[in-house]
Amino acid sequence: MDFVKEIKGTLMLPNHQKDNKLEFLNEVLEYGHGYELKKEDIVEGLKLLLAAALREQEPMMKQRFLRTIFLAVVCRQGKYLRRSDIDWGSLAASLSSLSKWQLIYALDILGASGQNGYVPALDQYIHHVDPEISKRAMEGIDSIKFLSAYDADPQNGG
Repeated sequence: MDFVKEIKGTLMLPNHQKDNKLEFLNEVLEYGHGYELKKEDIVEGLKLLLAAALREQEPMMKQRFLRTIFLAVVCRQGKYLRRSDIDWGSLAASLSSLSKWQLIYALDILGASGQNGYVPALDQYIHHVDPEISKRAMEGIDSIKFLSAYDADPQNGG
């Protein structure tokens, strides 16, 4: 499977068809389904999906893009994706413009990134009026702290 080609093709579809294609990509990212994915294709594909998510005006489609990105980050971290491969700064800068579920996926992505630079963005949401958003922000900070400690541990190559 040419992952980048699949994503580019998906981005060209009308939204009602993008939804089905994103669901297929989610399945491939999460379970593989016999497709061999290359690290560089996942990184390039995530960059394309992030740019598309940030441009997307239709709220549910934006949420679906963010869900696909989240699954890729969580399921492909490590062998296929290093924490420093993607610059999530544009996502962090857009947090205040996101709806509740878009924001939840974005907070989860930033936390799963393991990058200390996103703690201040997450920290802005730990006292949010919505307890689910507050919880996700705190979990994201905890994830970053855990991953930073893991990376620093000499037994893990730190």
